[in-house]
Amino acid sequence: MFSQGLSVEVNLSSNKYLLQIDYKEHPLKTFIELGWPVVLGTDDPSVWPESELRNEFEIAIRYEHIHARSQLRQLVLNSMKYSFLESERRTQLEAELEEELTRLRLS
Repeated sequence: MFSQGLSVEVNLSSNKYLLQIDYKEHPLKTFIELGWPVVLGTDDPSVWPESELRNEFEIAIRYEHIHARSQLRQLVLNSMKYSFLESERRTQLEAELEEELTRLRLS
């Protein structure tokens, strides 16, 4: 499945509200540890106020699904890689991210 360029989109807030999966119990950490290409996403923020991308990352960090900078970096890169961005724009954003991470010494 992943060899065909697919990823797993995780929407922590809506998974909590729709599926009653507690943040602590969510399998996101397992997905990351298995090396699956994971993308954090959002659902309708007008329905679930917590469903904003920044908040999804904060939840993932707070509940220790993400515990290393390299994991955070990979999630951001995955978000670009598996997006609907045109390839030229994606390449530009990836280069900007790498530059910023290097500047911040977070690579």
